[in-house]
Amino acid sequence: EIMPSLVGSEMCIRDSVRTTQDNASYTITNMMGQQVAKGKITSGAVNVERLRSGVYMIQIEAESKTVTKRFIKQ
Repeated sequence: EIMPSLVGSEMCIRDSVRTTQDNASYTITNMMGQQVAKGKITSGAVNVERLRSGVYMIQIEAESKTVTKRFIKQ
């Protein structure tokens, strides 16, 4: 689960994937499939402050599991 689904500068990640572990990473793509950000998830949160307003997909990878979710950046 991504909280909130309408994101300002930071979003919290809660899911079946253990995002609090050091090996959890993310990739954010825009709706055209272009990668716009990637990195490690720290403290169960992802900073999206640098993204422009719009709709994005975030792919979260941890413990050999992958979850993809859609979110809206304000």
